[in-house]
Amino acid sequence: FFFKQKTAYEISACLVGSEMCIRDRLGDDLQRFNFGEDSPVFDGLYDFCQLYTGGSILGAQFLKDQKADIAVNWSGGLHHAKKNEASGFCYINDCVLAILELLKLYERVLYLSLIHI
Repeated sequence: FFFKQKTAYEISACLVGSEMCIRDRLGDDLQRFNFGEDSPVFDGLYDFCQLYTGGSILGAQFLKDQKADIAVNWSGGLHHAKKNEASGFCYINDCVLAILELLKLYERVLYLSLIHI
């Protein structure tokens, strides 16, 4: 499955209007869940989260069901998100959800983050 990822320019073009509109309506809830400077609200945020998270879960299911030997989600790996808040442009921790899917079959799962090497 391949999805066209939006460029930074496409995302930034819709940030200001939607973020201001949502900020006016939700106010305190945005701060409560750490939306703001490093985790902005933008048009298509729900779809964005659904696509990258779904890709990681689907990859884990393919591995678990032996439909694939290797699964890569180039849009995933947004591991800074916490259980109840966004962080560092990470809204949902898709890595944890993929690991939970694999733990349905396997006793242990090794997760390596190579982003800081």
